[in-house]
Amino acid sequence: MRLVASLWISVAIFGQSAFSQDVPASPNIAVAAPSEKQDSQSSPPSLPQQKSDNEGKVRIFGIFPAFNVSNQVDPTPLTNGQKFNLFARGTYDPVTFIAPVIKVPILQAVEGDSGFGTGVGGFAKRYGVSLADGTSSRFFRQFLFPVILKQDPRYFRRGQGSFLMRLGYSVSRVLVTRNDLKRNTFNWSRLLGSAASSGLSNAYYPDSQRGKTTTLFNFGLSYLSEVGANIVKEFAPDISRKLKRTTPPKAVPN
Repeated sequence: MRLVASLWISVAIFGQSAFSQDVPASPNIAVAAPSEKQDSQSSPPSLPQQKSDNEGKVRIFGIFPAFNVSNQVDPTPLTNGQKFNLFARGTYDPVTFIAPVIKVPILQAVEGDSGFGTGVGGFAKRYGVSLADGTSSRFFRQFLFPVILKQDPRYFRRGQGSFLMRLGYSVSRVLVTRNDLKRNTFNWSRLLGSAASSGLSNAYYPDSQRGKTTTLFNFGLSYLSEVGANIVKEFAPDISRKLKRTTPPKAVPN
């Protein structure tokens, strides 16, 4: 309980600081309506609107949240408030609370007790630990360090090129990211965020799951998980399109 309270107090403090320093401007800027006396025939034809990439609403296969994915070629850097919103959206998404319900029974079956206990009590402890891990990881990697280091926590899909080129790009993003000046730079937010989250886990993991070895293992595992997640983020739209093409059309009743 002390860990959860401390974590959310930190979230509130940094979130309030971020919003007070930099409130994101609304992307929908109101345009003055033309005068009623103006001849509608003399007005130039309206230009087609640029298609939005639905940032903040992206879901892998329509289910799993991937709010930090962008398809924009030249994206506008995120403000501090938008970085906090990115962290908050992922934290409060319903899937975030549902996923451990599937994950925890598998871990119980594979690992047994492992210091968490068994039965309902063990399930509850593992469930809480899973939520704490995800929350701390998002907090450090998507908000705190990106704000401090002025780096962009989003994954920018390449979307073009050969399979190997896109695969290499997606893997490299754990080491390379963009800063708020739109330049590529070393992904310090990822490194420091993973280190901080792995270190923090020692405060609430059972004694048998603590120590340098376990911390380093969790640190390395977080990088491997991120590589897999980036690959899915890069190719999920392509897979979805192929599945839609191969789905046979529904029969039309006579």
